[in-house]
Amino acid sequence: MCFMRKGEDMKKAIGIDISKYDRTFNPQESMYPLDFVVARAGHSYNGIFYEDPRFVSYFPGIAQVPVKMSYCYLNSATTLNIQVEEFIDTINKAPFEWDVLVCDWESAYNTVSESFADKGLQWMEQVKELTGKPVWLYTNRSLYETYWQSRGLGYPLWISNPLADGSWTTETIHNKVPRLPDGRETWQMWQFSFTIKGTDWGTARPDVGDIDMYNGTLAEMKEYIRGEGSTPEIPMDKRLVETAQLEQLRKDVEAYRLLFNDFKVAAERLEEIGEKLTADIDTLIRTSENPDLPIEPIEPEPENDKWKLLFGLNIRKAPYIADNKVGAIGAGEVIEVFDYATNNNGLWGKIGVNQWIALEYQGNVLAEEI
Repeated sequence: MCFMRKGEDMKKAIGIDISKYDRTFNPQESMYPLDFVVARAGHSYNGIFYEDPRFVSYFPGIAQVPVKMSYCYLNSATTLNIQVEEFIDTINKAPFEWDVLVCDWESAYNTVSESFADKGLQWMEQVKELTGKPVWLYTNRSLYETYWQSRGLGYPLWISNPLADGSWTTETIHNKVPRLPDGRETWQMWQFSFTIKGTDWGTARPDVGDIDMYNGTLAEMKEYIRGEGSTPEIPMDKRLVETAQLEQLRKDVEAYRLLFNDFKVAAERLEEIGEKLTADIDTLIRTSENPDLPIEPIEPEPENDKWKLLFGLNIRKAPYIADNKVGAIGAGEVIEVFDYATNNNGLWGKIGVNQWIALEYQGNVLAEEI
């Protein structure tokens, strides 16, 4: 849907997107009335979701803005479940209702591929289903043309297509439009600059910041979000959905395999303990019935290997540096290791169920056996 200005009272809605780099946010200090704000809830990297450290501190400012939006920077190396669940847990901290949630799909720190695009599509579907909120897509023209031609048509588009500095003002920007990707005829929001002076727009960032425009007035934006006149959903390519589901199934199977291995080790250990206990009981029975028989010595329980940590180390769910972190141990601690694993990066020690630490990593000795 494209809206045309009919006069000065028909200016398009202007807003700002913020993250930890903006440091503070107070819309009352903006030189131009802000109609909406898009706050980063967090991002993921190598299997871990990191909440934006200033997200909660922005709540008082966000509460003053008419339309409230939040986005998640999607990561190709982190499972879908983590990025959905952690994002929802984070946005639920807000003391107000979010109007729109956004999938930020970019190439930086990611392996861009068809499967990553499928993950983005599934993230949007699941977040929409679990929250009941509208979900929009943020990306640039090139990425959309390559990966989202058939995936993104059913979703509102927030397009990144910045103008050159000095080519717009707060008065003239309302008459401009972004260059759309091939195959896309509509846009909902446009990031038209990421070089604004943040202190002019309500943040403490003196150098650069991101500013956006909705393709309509504030009233029209609110109406669109409520679902009146929204873009009709287009049936998604069944193959794309199935590809994402298969990828998630593969990861789930791998997680179950690791869990099964842990149970197998524990079961074998319990079986050994049971056999030894049975032998000890048999010995006691024989000696009590025949006190003159020589007593067979009871073999001492073998001790697990002990290692002293030379550095503080993260505890991982599996013996891989990119696997989920489940805890940490400080330097100098002595721990027991009851199983080992090796891979291309080094030696790992198992210290509990779903608990591994790196003893050697890429040739570096991280712990010593005592």
